[in-house]
Amino acid sequence: MMKKRYIIGAALVALLLAGVSIYAFMNKDADKQTKPDPDQIAANSAEKKDRSKSAEKGQDQSAGGLLRGAIEKTKRVFASDNKRVVALGDSLTQGVGDSTNSGGYVGLLDKKVNEGKDAVQFDNFGHAGDRTDQLYKKIQDPKVSSAIRDADMVLITIGANDIMKVLKENVTDLKYEDFVSARDQYKKRLEHVFKELQALNPKAEIYLLGFYNPFGQYFHDIPELNEIVHTWNDTSRKTTKEFKQVHYIPTADLFDKSTQNLFYEDNFHPNNKGYQKIATRVLEYIEMK
Repeated sequence: MMKKRYIIGAALVALLLAGVSIYAFMNKDADKQTKPDPDQIAANSAEKKDRSKSAEKGQDQSAGGLLRGAIEKTKRVFASDNKRVVALGDSLTQGVGDSTNSGGYVGLLDKKVNEGKDAVQFDNFGHAGDRTDQLYKKIQDPKVSSAIRDADMVLITIGANDIMKVLKENVTDLKYEDFVSARDQYKKRLEHVFKELQALNPKAEIYLLGFYNPFGQYFHDIPELNEIVHTWNDTSRKTTKEFKQVHYIPTADLFDKSTQNLFYEDNFHPNNKGYQKIATRVLEYIEMK
């Protein structure tokens, strides 16, 4: 019974994932006519419905305060001029869902670290939908590889689309084992990415950001989804430990334990608040290194 329920639930998730991919290429106004109101989907508590504007403002100030505090702690990391940070990966690196046009977590880092100066150069090569195999190919691009050679730090978000690929390819007969075998291949590709990055630049500090489960808020009765995200993140973390100067930054807990709405209107990507939390977490881990 559990297996059947899981297969049906996962099929629904795959359909939702397909809708998210289509969303990126659709006209926003046309999308509003067909997409269910996300507030109706997510409004599971009266507290969220009755949240006042002053409370929202307080939350924004709180998130901004955490970010400013983390920035102060990491000033020494960017103490000298002419530092260069290269960001690679998927839609989270690209900043999809940031309606403030701040550039997602990478743009927030740029803005806060530089504070109007140009001491640190940020090069963002994020592209929505990219998987580990596509990331490896992108590293071969002369423009990207040149930036990596000159980088002091490399930030990466990758892996969520590898999971999505498994869902889409096996939607009619999905089994948990499909994710287990795919995870082994994901690990190998991730190793190739790290090796290539270090071949290009053995001195750069590399940070891999873990991914979150955007479906936990809707599919509470399918614990396998959380388990899949957890095990894939654990694989990512263990793989980083196999390399010097490669570090893992978790993000799943930022979304799982939050009482705020951290998702964009597509109910998949982070909104500005979500990206603020990711940026703060990145700075915290850079400071601890």
